[in-house]
Amino acid sequence: MVGAAIDTLAATEPSVIILTDGIHDTAADPEVVARGAGELIEALQRAAPAAKIVMVRSFAADQDQARALDGLQATLEATASTQGVTWISIGDPFLDTAGGSLAGKPTMEGHAAAARALREALAKAGIHAEG
Repeated sequence: MVGAAIDTLAATEPSVIILTDGIHDTAADPEVVARGAGELIEALQRAAPAAKIVMVRSFAADQDQARALDGLQATLEATASTQGVTWISIGDPFLDTAGGSLAGKPTMEGHAAAARALREALAKAGIHAEG
């Protein structure tokens, strides 16, 4: 299934591919998640060699999620470095936005804040992403 999804993505000839992990990844061993991320990056690099691959640090919807993500993020940042992909942190826009989170789920304002933060971080890294 993943191979077909990668082939479909590659067929679009993307200039940028953005990857991130999520809160559910904290249930697994960080090394297992990092190994899976590394394998995914290698597959994407083979399938879409012209694409700039960017890993974005997860952002939390509440303080409990922020604490849960801390250990995983350092491991994934090291994976990004090893794989030669760009690592970007956009902070925690859901936490930094008034009303950005409701019962641990992002509000529309939180999503808008995350989109702005991602665009700004990509621009600082010299990456132009459409859409």
